[in-house]
Amino acid sequence: MNKYAVRADKKVFGLFMDACEKYGVTWSSGSAAKDNVYGEAASTIHGEAASTIHGDLGHAHVAFYIDNGYTKLTLSDFQPDIKTKVEYVHIKSNDIAFWEIAKEFAESDICNIHFLSVHDDMVEVACNDILLSNYKSRNLYRKVETEITWRDELEEFLDGSLTCHDSDSPWHHVSDDWVKFDGKFNNKDFIAMCHLVSNANKGK
Repeated sequence: MNKYAVRADKKVFGLFMDACEKYGVTWSSGSAAKDNVYGEAASTIHGEAASTIHGDLGHAHVAFYIDNGYTKLTLSDFQPDIKTKVEYVHIKSNDIAFWEIAKEFAESDICNIHFLSVHDDMVEVACNDILLSNYKSRNLYRKVETEITWRDELEEFLDGSLTCHDSDSPWHHVSDDWVKFDGKFNNKDFIAMCHLVSNANKGK
């Protein structure tokens, strides 16, 4: 399966360029991977994955890669041990002018601006009219991919553990410095929690 990297996704694109340099992949013009600043997306002509890059680099519009069945590279392609999650962060109209959102929408090679539909689905903004109407109704969200940390995994564990709560209204809080919850663990859940936190922090 052929894959492509979107230049606007700076972290992933940078990792893709690093991988190309590591395996000696250059642009079809012969220039080094990081020397070309053109094209909204790039892929190896014959490459299949970040770990098996070969062939020349080429660039095209994102639509070309989508139409031809390519798959977009993500952080997990380069860092398989890192889990990521997608969040939709509400864009507060009071905090940002419409022209700033419109500029971001027009200049970005990938659409990170979404709106919440009547069916409670997140939908990509397709044009300026939709952007403006949802800006006015304060219904715009920015799609953000972030790394899942041990704190996130612990929060999920506490949510799903029935034995850590003494009350009918479970409560817990995980911060950078401490963990607090309103109950107790049985031995099995306590050991499971310790393993979870230990495994999530391996190599860090």
